[in-house]
Amino acid sequence: MKDELAVLKDLVQRLESIKINYMLTGSLAMMHYGVPRMTRDLDVVIEINDVDDVDKMVAAFSGYYYIDREMIKQSLKTQTMFNIVHNESVIKVDFIVKKRDRYRELEFSRRKRIEIDGIKVDVVSKEDLILSKLVWIKDIRSELQVNDVKNLCKSNYDSNYIEHWAERLSVKQLFDEVVRA
Repeated sequence: MKDELAVLKDLVQRLESIKINYMLTGSLAMMHYGVPRMTRDLDVVIEINDVDDVDKMVAAFSGYYYIDREMIKQSLKTQTMFNIVHNESVIKVDFIVKKRDRYRELEFSRRKRIEIDGIKVDVVSKEDLILSKLVWIKDIRSELQVNDVKNLCKSNYDSNYIEHWAERLSVKQLFDEVVRA
């Protein structure tokens, strides 16, 4: 975990220095919401809009991370994911290019500034983490994601927000099944 936190700190400093907006998600976001789960990678949603942003990313991370400019350009075009690997620790960072739709814009605007082990980072809201995991479950039927949603729903969350967006994201029935299971 120590290595992941060191990479997180470095990653945040680099992203903020080049003014790329980001949002931590995945296992470290789960841990923030009190659900321990460890993987050896970091999941980060980023807001990149053009080739200038790609060039800034490559310049900021080259030499310290394995980074592939063409992969980033393709991910920008398709609004999908790409990864980089920290050279020293071999920790992988999965960058998810923020999609340009109404829900993803709202999700990104709701991110919260928190502190993890002395590092100030932007993290996905609990409700949006639940919704994103439901979308993943719908697409890939992951038992790990199902358990994550069950665990996240054991403590307080904005049920009106979840109900509203679960309906619009076509995961309402799935949410009801997972929460009641």
